[in-house]
Amino acid sequence: MKRRKTFIYLRCFLLLLICLQLSLIFGFSAENAKESDETSQQVAEEIAKIVVEDFENLPEEEQHEVVQRIDPPVRKVAHATEFGALGGLFFLLFLTFPLPMWASHLLSIFAAAVFGALDEWHQTFVPGRSGRLRDVLIDTSGAILVCSILLLLAVLFKKNRVKIKVTTYSLRAPLQKKIAIVSDLHGEPAEPVLKLLTQANPDVILIPGDLADREDLENENARAFTFLKEAALLAPTYYSLGNHEVDCHRNGFHKNRVPVPLSETARANLTETGAILLENGFAYQDGLSICGLTSNGGGKERAPWNADLAKRFEAMPGFKILLCHHPEQFDDFVAPYSGVDLTISGHAHGGQWRVFGQGVYSPDQGLFPRYTKGFYHGRRLLVSRGLGDATALPRIFNPRELVILELDTQK
Repeated sequence: MKRRKTFIYLRCFLLLLICLQLSLIFGFSAENAKESDETSQQVAEEIAKIVVEDFENLPEEEQHEVVQRIDPPVRKVAHATEFGALGGLFFLLFLTFPLPMWASHLLSIFAAAVFGALDEWHQTFVPGRSGRLRDVLIDTSGAILVCSILLLLAVLFKKNRVKIKVTTYSLRAPLQKKIAIVSDLHGEPAEPVLKLLTQANPDVILIPGDLADREDLENENARAFTFLKEAALLAPTYYSLGNHEVDCHRNGFHKNRVPVPLSETARANLTETGAILLENGFAYQDGLSICGLTSNGGGKERAPWNADLAKRFEAMPGFKILLCHHPEQFDDFVAPYSGVDLTISGHAHGGQWRVFGQGVYSPDQGLFPRYTKGFYHGRRLLVSRGLGDATALPRIFNPRELVILELDTQK
């Protein structure tokens, strides 16, 4: 439901941009021949000042000749650029619908060509202007170029989105364990992840939140339950709740900050999977103490746990792992408890886009977030890039990630 609303907002935004672009195009076409020539020649003159050496020192007659030579290609490039942008916007709009990419590509070029023809027809009613088939072909060529570039990028993004990278980390500990970390799956199909988990053969599977949305957990046929049932057969599986399970997420322009407890139906569904739900509680298994914090909505200003729970967890035996969905809460609320050996988080989605190894944006951390992947704080905090792609904006240079953590006495 929330993903559908996101696409509705995106479609409305793209339609608005398309209308603005069409207004710009038809606004230029509404200029009479004299006005259009003046606009075009002003642009050509500015270009001449850049590309022609000592243009301003040339005689006025030579300046005029230079501008006249530059003006025709400027007009054609302007036409191609206008309709290239229009075709690109149509392509982005069609991508938000369940259409094959090739169909979106062809439809966007067709739409740009139609409006190019309408634009030329419109010019036949403007004094001194005329419509030309050649200009329609130039407009369409601009759309073909831009849409083809966007198609190539979309194919690369889709390939990147489907790909799952298995990242292995090692950590010195008083025991040997292989731990699989499944973060931020967001209701994606379980089969690819389960295949990788089977190959990895972990001793324990930890899920630090955002396996699915809260309403999905009401449906016993949801993908999350398929995953949990299969995962629990592979290895003991421990699950703590992220902000999406407690309904604290952005819905349009509003983000709910008040957690909503799981319903009895959701709890019953989770119990039947065989996975162990940790809600502000902990469990012990074979030298590991695992505590799961339920998300409180996120953000550094919101304390994720109370001192009593922290002290009780610190008193637990073995190597202590805390599942805290929000990495930004580590500094103020987790770091002071030195008895917690390792905190595992997600939520940041690797920064969604990664540029030169730096994440671009993360919820609750903002632009260029600090915590997006790997170890921090002397290897006391481990952040997964996550396995889902719940936003309308695709991951860029940031494949989905299954984290394998190897605990070893010799590391």
